[in-house]
Amino acid sequence: MATQTLSNIANLLASNYGQLIVDSLSTDATSTGTHLHGLGTSLFPGRTVTGRLRENSRVFIGGADAGTSGRYARQWPVLASVGTASSYSAGDPYPTATAATFGNAYLDWARTWDSMEFDNMSNAASKGVSVVGGAQLDAYMRIMEAKIKALFASIETQLVGAGSGDDLAGMKSFLASTGTYANINLALGYWNPIVTDLGGSTDVALNDIRAILRSMDNNNARANEIWCSLTQFHKIEALMTTSIRYVDTSSADPLLRAILLDGIPVYPISSMNGTTLTDDEIWFVNTDLLELRFLPIAPSSADTGVETLETSYEGYPIGVDVTDTGKDSTGVVLKAYPQLCCLNPSGFGALTGCKTTF
Repeated sequence: MATQTLSNIANLLASNYGQLIVDSLSTDATSTGTHLHGLGTSLFPGRTVTGRLRENSRVFIGGADAGTSGRYARQWPVLASVGTASSYSAGDPYPTATAATFGNAYLDWARTWDSMEFDNMSNAASKGVSVVGGAQLDAYMRIMEAKIKALFASIETQLVGAGSGDDLAGMKSFLASTGTYANINLALGYWNPIVTDLGGSTDVALNDIRAILRSMDNNNARANEIWCSLTQFHKIEALMTTSIRYVDTSSADPLLRAILLDGIPVYPISSMNGTTLTDDEIWFVNTDLLELRFLPIAPSSADTGVETLETSYEGYPIGVDVTDTGKDSTGVVLKAYPQLCCLNPSGFGALTGCKTTF
């Protein structure tokens, strides 16, 4: 990557903009740049997956269950079948014994990173601090904060995805009727969410939503939140003009309050907007069955070569590796180890293929 020195950055900011710095973070600076959505980049964090899970106390630091270190990836047994009880008469023989059936579910940690590079001489000359518009600006930390926001924006994008490549297993990895999730076939009755495809040319209707809710009820499932893109949020809002109700909570977006649909709040999720994967979907979510976990990153006495330092951003653990660039500059890699765990996909529902045009 190209090197931009700290002194150059500080001087440009001071001469052109004074003290004011406005974030308009995107994936690049061209007309094709995509604005970042996620922790620290959204005006209203309650409209992100991370924010929704945090508001429901479903974000955890560390692993779960196995071992004593609190660092293991999620592994859990799923009690799938216990047999059926029935009535009987006085003379009936005892029924044949049946064993309970278990599934073994497990997920791995994922890895997400971003990188920076700084010129060593400029860093030494400026001591990392320059005066900008009458206030001290640590240029190194200013860029690092933006890079960390990009790191968590990537995690947010992965949280609504299908877990392709090295991505974490996001919501779409288990909101499906085929494939496997956590080593268990999604087509199995005890693991299968309720998914209905509208085909892409039909606007969502209240009957579609209520059919999903009735099917979930047959699975002993009940959504406590509905997540969708802003496109589908506006379509749902249009369906309810005569009977619309809003969520009245202090955490609600003051500019766009959540709708109550059959007593369930509907939240627009920023990272679902404008993508071919999720803009046409509506998810029926039980947050009690979700866990967003971050693996703590701490220096190890057994480290050789690169030493990983640990820091945090809004309470989430981040690793910092200093790398050798092969020239008179310093490379820094920021990284996080996240994991999204759905304990039971059959507790969820989804409407896919909803019309996205108005």
